[in-house]
Formats: sequence, C-alpha cells, structure tokens
Amino acid sequence: MEALNRKTSSRVLKFEKVTVPAPIAEKLFLTKKDEVYHIERIRFGDDTPVLYEQLYIPVKMFKSIDESNLKNSFYEYVEKQMGFQISHCIQSIEAISTPSEILDLLEISPNVPTLLIVRNTFLSNGRPFEYVKSYYRSDQYKFVQHAIK
Repeated sequence: MEALNRKTSSRVLKFEKVTVPAPIAEKLFLTKKDEVYHIERIRFGDDTPVLYEQLYIPVKMFKSIDESNLKNSFYEYVEKQMGFQISHCIQSIEAISTPSEILDLLEISPNVPTLLIVRNTFLSNGRPFEYVKSYYRSDQYKFVQHAIK
C-alpha cells in the first residue's frame, strides 16, 4: 500500500489471550496448554478497508505486545521493537465468495470475491511466530510474485 502512496492504518476489533486451538498449536510449535493472542483487525488503504485478518501469535514470544502495537505494521513491530528477523512464510492464496460476516467489515457487496490468504510466518531461527487468515478485497488488492529457481 505504501509503495502505491496509499496511507495505511489498522483498526483492531479483537485483542484477547486464549488457549491455543489445536490446529494452530501445531502450526506455531506450541503445546495445547500454551496461550496465544487472538487478534482480529481491519487494514485500510487511504481509509478504505482493504483486508480483514485473524492473527494468532504466541504469548510467550510477545509478552509486552498490546493493542497499540497493532495499529500499524505488525512486522515492523516484530523486527524493530522486538529485534527478531523475519525469514519466510508459507502461504496459500485462493479466490472465494466472501463470507457474509465479513462483507460489512470490508464494506463490499455479496458479489465481490475476496482472496483468502492463510499464512504461517517464520523467524530466521526457524521458529514460527504467526499464523494468520486474511481476507483481501479483490477490487483493492493485487499480488505480484517474484519466484526464484
């Protein structure tokens, strides 16, 4: 968004500590007793909602995080404030019919599809620090990929 000269911002809808759901525990290398922050937020480009996301991040890695750290780039917080180095992610991208509960959040009509991105992101030491499910507005977002052999 910033590369397109669009002002970015976020609105946090939910910020809570929960016991990690079993499928997400596996993705984050956690036990079923561990806690994660469950975060839901809307990301904006020039005050237009562009994506809705649900993040899960380990509490034991981010003990000092609070809602204010999520109003802008979470990755900037991870690298600049926490001192971690982000290495890579594994993600899937698919076009879907937008779930009804997300239409109002993204301010779109039922005929506008979204791009569902499910991502597991890793630090340079191989540790996963984030599992996120995002719904990108297809009329506001375009993905460009650079693949290396």
